Amino acid sequence: MEERSSWYDTCLIDGRDPQRQVSYATQAGNLKKAMQLCGVASTTVTHSKRSSSTVMAEAGGVDEAQIRRAGRWNLEKVEGCYLTNLPKQAMRALVGFSPEGGSFYLKRTVSAARGSLESQIFPIVEDYEGKFLRGGIDRDIAGQGSLKLLKYPRPVISKTHRLSALATSHTQPGGTACSSLQSS
Repeated sequence: MEERSSWYDTCLIDGRDPQRQVSYATQAGNLKKAMQLCGVASTTVTHSKRSSSTVMAEAGGVDEAQIRRAGRWNLEKVEGCYLTNLPKQAMRALVGFSPEGGSFYLKRTVSAARGSLESQIFPIVEDYEGKFLRGGIDRDIAGQGSLKLLKYPRPVISKTHRLSALATSHTQPGGTACSSLQSS
């Protein structure tokens, strides 16, 4: 982390050679397995994020012309492959919400036990954030972005860990929620 130039060519998911990219077949096979384990049915594997990003943009109120421009798609391609073709404004109005959207909110990945438990997940993050602030290491976007990337899944991992520990304590005879992550 201190000299990022030493890991610029290192692939995140590596095989025998960490400087060689993962093949398409390996990538597709692993994504297919992961999607099956999560119960996701999709005809696309490696390009599945394309359709979800267009759906997210549409749900966020971006009009079709802007979505087409962003993806360089023609109307036929965007409607046939990526957007849902569902009348979202009518659907919102029929269930009692504003047709424009934005009048409801669902909390997601909110963690009640922030702090000590989450800081045990990728504990080097705070150390390196301090080094960035003090100027002890290269201050560039790649390093700071990597730290943000490591912090992002913390609430989900800690919540999953707590739920798993809780389930284990209730399913094991006389079990208690023992854990490799200890909250203080």
